[in-house]
Amino acid sequence: FIMIGSVVGFIAAYKRSPSMQHTMDRLILKVPVIGQIMHNSSIARFARTTAVTFKAGVPLVEALGIVAGATGNTVYEHAVLRMRDDVSVGYPVNMAMKQTALFPHMVIPLFVGRDKSMHALEQAMEADKRILLLAQKSAETDDPHAADLYQVGTLAQVLQLLKLPDGTIKVLVEGLSRVQVTHVDERNGSLHGQAVEIDATDEREAREVEAIA
Repeated sequence: FIMIGSVVGFIAAYKRSPSMQHTMDRLILKVPVIGQIMHNSSIARFARTTAVTFKAGVPLVEALGIVAGATGNTVYEHAVLRMRDDVSVGYPVNMAMKQTALFPHMVIPLFVGRDKSMHALEQAMEADKRILLLAQKSAETDDPHAADLYQVGTLAQVLQLLKLPDGTIKVLVEGLSRVQVTHVDERNGSLHGQAVEIDATDEREAREVEAIA
């Protein structure tokens, strides 16, 4: 009876306490095998609910608010709500997804036309092919500097680079991890950044990385 009472009490506390729910859901995602099953389940629920809301004509920002509660895990719920907030201020949804670092490594094409960005890609290809993807605070800024960029972004790997006839570059990148930028400076005609990786499940800073922004 004592054991049953303890279990019932734990379940009741879990349901009442958002912080306890988040802690337990975060720990479950780290358990071998079970954690991967939970990851896959949350992603499947996200995809299924998103498809239904889009088909119903629900606006994207509103849809993400609905989808967040359907993922079945508070870690994913909070991540989708962050996506909603990013999209509401102008982030493309694919970039917002990448920055949560909870979804499978996404591969997306980017089209680059600025000299500074093209220099950055060329230097990355000559080094370890890693780049920092940071969103601008204002799309109207033609020559962004450190102060014009958001501090949370994505560490990505360049998979393929193609120079187009019009002088622009089409690049295929794979998101690796969510990062917090600690320093950005300009060298050799491009921006270089230092950042720390943010753990996908508990958001603690993990290790420093350096890449071309």
